[in-house]
Amino acid sequence: MSIPVDADHELPGLLSWRRSVAVSHWHRHGRLRSATADTADCGRLGISFGNSRDDFSPTFGRDQRARLMAPNISSLSGGSLLLAWQLKDKTVLIIGGGEVASGRIESVLVADALVTIISPLTGLHPLTRRFVDADRITYHDRVFSGPDDLVGVDMVLTAIDDVEKSREICALCRERKIPINVADIPKSCDFYFGSQIRSGPLQIMISTNGQSPKLANIIRKRIEQGLPEHAGEAIEKVGALRSKLRERAPGVGGEIGKRRMRWMVDVCSSWDMDELALLDEDMMAILLDKGWEKNRVPKLEEVGGQPSKRAPKTAPAQIPAVVLPSALGFSSALHVRHCSSSPAAAELPASEV
Repeated sequence: MSIPVDADHELPGLLSWRRSVAVSHWHRHGRLRSATADTADCGRLGISFGNSRDDFSPTFGRDQRARLMAPNISSLSGGSLLLAWQLKDKTVLIIGGGEVASGRIESVLVADALVTIISPLTGLHPLTRRFVDADRITYHDRVFSGPDDLVGVDMVLTAIDDVEKSREICALCRERKIPINVADIPKSCDFYFGSQIRSGPLQIMISTNGQSPKLANIIRKRIEQGLPEHAGEAIEKVGALRSKLRERAPGVGGEIGKRRMRWMVDVCSSWDMDELALLDEDMMAILLDKGWEKNRVPKLEEVGGQPSKRAPKTAPAQIPAVVLPSALGFSSALHVRHCSSSPAAAELPASEV
């Protein structure tokens, strides 16, 4: 379903966690194209609700749907491939020990990487000094010495003031096909570090593709204001519930896989974030017994949850108007309000549940 709306119109529920919402692609000729269908007017915003099979009228055939969903090829440029890069037990070399390096260290430690730091002790930031004592960090009190330092390395991050040395390290890495990020030199980066929001397993990254880190930070703060307070806890509990459901109803794909997905979608759509965050082992067992086994979604009270334990309902958080850079093609502010009381949820893709 594609709903064209004015770009500066309030969109209640746009950030509701009961919907999968995809904002349309920007058409470089001056208007927005929806991911599912063209919007009729220039300067309007197409919002696509991820209803999977219900995105289109049943009268459309598969070929017609494919044509409508296909974006304009000319609009597919100028961005980055956003990934959740798995670095567990990979060796990441960080050259430098200042404030920027300390932020890089924290980011790769979150990803369970094995970290090697090369930097003179005299230049270490206080936070970097604390990291140096961690079990997963190998520290060398010296400057980068050359190609031998790159042996067995899976990723390199440089955060030093010597621009020529940084470019030299970049060239060495690219000769060896080692991905590298050079702080403050976008052309020497194979990837960028965006402004991040982290809450437990929830990670959100805002990237301006190296053009304006400060604006990325401002946008991050405004998005963060609209996030549910217990989002991270809720995601952890849903992950645990999914694991228990797979144990009870094992199998990959097929009808059992589809049924599992539909039921998990219904649970996530019917319970709010505060309720999901309250789930414990006993409540999950009851939820599976009374819910999964009977093909329904019980209420919180039916599985042993107490309404009095819920966090008090607060007024919907409001994200202030955000004026996006003209480079993104938006000429007016996008004013968005988070609304927790949305209509029945659209079906989420499997990756979201």
